[in-house]
This record gives sequence, C-alpha cells and structure tokens, in this order.
Amino acid sequence: MTQWQPGMIITAGRLNDGLDPVTTASGATAATNFALVGFSGRRAGRQVTINFSVALSLADVYTNDIHADVRGNLADTALGTLPVGWRPPELVYCVIGDGFGSGECFISTTGVITVRSWNNDDGSTPSAANRRGIVVGRNLRVTAAWLADS
Repeated sequence: MTQWQPGMIITAGRLNDGLDPVTTASGATAATNFALVGFSGRRAGRQVTINFSVALSLADVYTNDIHADVRGNLADTALGTLPVGWRPPELVYCVIGDGFGSGECFISTTGVITVRSWNNDDGSTPSAANRRGIVVGRNLRVTAAWLADS
C-alpha cells in the first residue's frame, strides 16, 4: 500500500493499492420453489459486493404468486444461499426488486437471503389482475455490499 507523503505526485501505480479483486460466479443455490438466474461476487480487500437473482419457478397461476398484504408485508421467504466465503459477518439488510415492484430483504451470517416485504410501484392492492407480490417468472434481483472481517 502506498504511504502518501507531502509533495508526492499521483500516478496510476501509486493509486493501485495492490489489492487484486477476487470474483466468483458459482456456488450460490436457490431455495425451494425458486430457480437461480444468476450470481456474481466481487471482493477487493475487505469490500465484498454480491449480485444474486432468482425467479419463482412454480406454475404460472395467480395462486402460486407470493402475495403481500395491503401494507406490503409478506411472510419471510428464503430465496437462496450464498456460497461459503461470500457471506456477511453480520446481518445485512438490502433492497430487492423485479422492475415492477421492490422490497426489503436480509442476508444472514449463514448466507441465507430472505425477502420480508414487497410493494408494487403503483401501490395497488392484491388481485389476479395486478398480481401484487412476488410473481412467477419475474427475476428478483438483490445487490448488497459489506466489509468482510478479513
């Protein structure tokens, strides 16, 4: 790591702190009734960033969607698990979205990603017509970042 001293000139070599990023795109798993769409992780030093995407994989009928109540609450629902080495050192809260709605989720220290609330962007109430909630076939995307212990 560069030890900055008064009068030093900023150069590309000095800005490179020697931390080669580590990346992965494997090892994540989807929970029951979900299909893994994609996963990627990037670590540079202690900074960890993940992108995780799943889709509800049941038959495409309204009764199989996971419905939120009028306040956006839904039963905590596990979406999948991050691979060992790509899990946060403490509970991490993050956002989730599918392009039609968004919600809150959390990632536990065991790597389980759980969605806990959902709201359609239009604020509508649940019905077969507007399909409020987590809908079969839509990709749910989670992005999160944290500092690893080491």
